[in-house]
Amino acid sequence: MKKIFLSLIVALFTISCSNETTTSNGETPSNTTATSLKSVNSTSNWGDYNISVSVSTDGSVWTYTITRALTNAKNLSHFIIDLNNCGGESATFGDIIGATVNGFPADLSPTEGSGTTCNPQATTTNFVKFGSLPAATSWTLVLTLDRGYETFTTAKCWLKAGTSCNSGLIPAPGCPKEARC
Repeated sequence: MKKIFLSLIVALFTISCSNETTTSNGETPSNTTATSLKSVNSTSNWGDYNISVSVSTDGSVWTYTITRALTNAKNLSHFIIDLNNCGGESATFGDIIGATVNGFPADLSPTEGSGTTCNPQATTTNFVKFGSLPAATSWTLVLTLDRGYETFTTAKCWLKAGTSCNSGLIPAPGCPKEARC
């Protein structure tokens, strides 16, 4: 009797923990759309964040301040800036001489990596990714370049938060202020 009772409890527990939707005859309907709570709670939108940009007068230091516009906005995991804003004279990953996130050394990369929902490579191969951003309510990212650049006002950028990657337009380094010697 104890074995039957235990088997019944295990069976009920298994059924009650199932994520499948079933019909009254026990079949899984083919037109049911299932959304897991994880994916719903892990999504983000471009409007969940405010981004302000300031540039040093010589154009070599770019400061991006990102804050949560909504209290329930997700933590950012990375921020990507398109550098391809002046053809062959654009800033490149090799022109970066320093970078910080909230005052600490930044984890920079010239590639996106794999397995994320961001795809800057569809737009450009000349970008910088600030990766492994810390959990915070705001992030101050400082990018220091080896020379000054004019402001290009409509550069593409990507925000990776939760399971979402959103893109929008921001100011970024454009053409050099002075020719390279």
